[in-house]
Amino acid sequence: MSKPSLQSPAPDFTAPVVGGEYKSGDEVTLSKLKGRPVVLYFYPKDDTPGCTKQACGIRDTWGELKAKAHVFGVSIDPVKSHEKFIKKFELPFPLLADVEKKIVEAYGVWVEKSMYGKTYMGTMKNGSCRAAPAIEGARKPAADLGALPEWNLADLYPSMDGPEVKADLDKALGWCRTFEENAKGKLAAIFEKVKPEEHADQVLKALAALD
Repeated sequence: MSKPSLQSPAPDFTAPVVGGEYKSGDEVTLSKLKGRPVVLYFYPKDDTPGCTKQACGIRDTWGELKAKAHVFGVSIDPVKSHEKFIKKFELPFPLLADVEKKIVEAYGVWVEKSMYGKTYMGTMKNGSCRAAPAIEGARKPAADLGALPEWNLADLYPSMDGPEVKADLDKALGWCRTFEENAKGKLAAIFEKVKPEEHADQVLKALAALD
């Protein structure tokens, strides 16, 4: 599968979206977004640790980001899952439901992985993850999510029916790929192996360079 490169045209798409200014049942088309750069960040699954820290990092800097770009999280989770994720962590930005995997395939982030002799398909990542804790009451900053219990990779990818796979959280941080599209519809920045706690700052710096 080919991957888009810097300054190549951003693959267009139309997909279900929820959150931010969008309600359940809405769709968004990339080529119709005007006025600001577009940031797409890809993550494997709602409400898992690295993905939660990353989303909360964007939430915590939303005041700066929303004035500079259209920002969308993208995963293959359905809209209902996104709605729960948004509500649980008070995410102010929209999430795209790429259930048919058209966007992840177009952007080259849906790949075959192999571990312990088993192969499975997933959004670019390594290792297993750990489950995000329930957070009640006032929301916590991404930096304060704390220690996380272990999560079995097979729970994320049921096709993997082999032995339980575990990894340190550090090995699970290189999950997310971020694309930024400039006003000409071309990819202006690509981030790979993003660390959730650093992601929002990376995006802000890249957007500042586009001004």
